[in-house]
Amino acid sequence: MNENNKIFFRPTEQIENAGDLLICKVELDLIRPYGTLIVDDSIIGEAVFKQIANPQTDLQLSNISKTSLYEEIKKQLSNCEGDSRVFLFLEPGHTFRSGGKLAYRMLKTDFRYWKLVQKGLIICRIGFSIGPFDFWNSVRESIYSRLFSLYAVRDKKSLALAQKWKFKNVKYFPDLAFSYQPTIKASSTTENRIVLSFRSNDRGRIHDETYIKRIAEKLVPILKSLPGSFQLTIAYQVAFDREASKSLSKSLSEFFDTEFIDKNLSISEAESLYHGSRLVLSNRLHVILLALQAGCLAMPFVSMEGNTKITSIFSDNGLDDLVIDQNATLDVQASMIQQAEKMNKEVAIRFKNVVKSSSVLVKTELDNVFA
Repeated sequence: MNENNKIFFRPTEQIENAGDLLICKVELDLIRPYGTLIVDDSIIGEAVFKQIANPQTDLQLSNISKTSLYEEIKKQLSNCEGDSRVFLFLEPGHTFRSGGKLAYRMLKTDFRYWKLVQKGLIICRIGFSIGPFDFWNSVRESIYSRLFSLYAVRDKKSLALAQKWKFKNVKYFPDLAFSYQPTIKASSTTENRIVLSFRSNDRGRIHDETYIKRIAEKLVPILKSLPGSFQLTIAYQVAFDREASKSLSKSLSEFFDTEFIDKNLSISEAESLYHGSRLVLSNRLHVILLALQAGCLAMPFVSMEGNTKITSIFSDNGLDDLVIDQNATLDVQASMIQQAEKMNKEVAIRFKNVVKSSSVLVKTELDNVFA
């Protein structure tokens, strides 16, 4: 590790989303070997810092500075000597924007960081997806990308959008959940449990009862078609999904033995739940990827038009045969699940191969950044 490298990390604001915390944790694990990590804890607080960081080695910005992230970076740049360098890694996840006034406000912030880049700051963002943007935010994001040494998106659809608007320094970088190191070893033991975890709406934070009712109606005949007995467990790892989970549990309990876990699961709690389960169905990307990492068969149950982030990432990684179209016929949906269950070991091997190939690409890109 080059201790002279100061690596600032700005984490997600979505602190009640275990998926976002998962990819922040993975990113910190990946960049830690390259220098001294300083995490901006102004939004996440100490409790979340301890979930995603290593308190033994990583520094909290609030403990070393009374100023903002921007001002501390500015200070560190002025103190650089010899081979010391200053990096800023921005949060992974998904970015979409609209509104000319918003684009204008963000351009003013961009200009402040442009001045720091001129002084030597190296800005990177890895493992994220973009879009949709309206015209003004497409222009703004294109200008913004010029501040980056690495603007690395996690799916080819985002890559195509970036190329269309002539973004700079754009590369492909796998979703960070592919680099997660499971804390539970894979087991051949399978419980008769099917876990369901679904969003409250197509996008945003406001619960849409019609949205989740429509999903429940589609799930009932599919679940009835599955062979053998099982218990349904309804859970959520994003706080905004609580109402959807309650509604889904109420609807499905009329037909199945149903358990509702009324708690926003942490990363470790979610991993423990998924481990050993028969099947996980979800339209949350990091529910599916964490379940696959935990050794469970997990399949996206999505609208092909409304969940393009998931469909694109699974297609890019040769896992699109696991994606169940909510609008397909019952015969097709049931057949896909039953076939995947029969081929469960092969699915696990394919996923491990994706993880291995992703790790090679990740190391190559990060080595290049810190070279």
